[in-house]
Amino acid sequence: LEIAPGIIAFHARPDHDEKYLADTIVNGRLVRAPLTAIRRRLKALDPACRIALCGHSHRAELIRIPDGPVIFNPGSIGCPAYDDS
Repeated sequence: LEIAPGIIAFHARPDHDEKYLADTIVNGRLVRAPLTAIRRRLKALDPACRIALCGHSHRAELIRIPDGPVIFNPGSIGCPAYDDS
């Protein structure tokens, strides 16, 4: 969903509603993904995108991608949602 020119919002990732954008699962835990992985996950975005608003992990994060968008996840009111059970 394009909110305004250069600002896009989506639930999890631009290409998938249930996969994490800024996080990955390592040894059963949700951890920050490397910037290279985050860049790869954003490749479908318009290069003019400057701000990407996302969620899904419920973890508050602000990530500045060099020569890319700022990613903002507002988090949740409570615990993060990830549970591997």
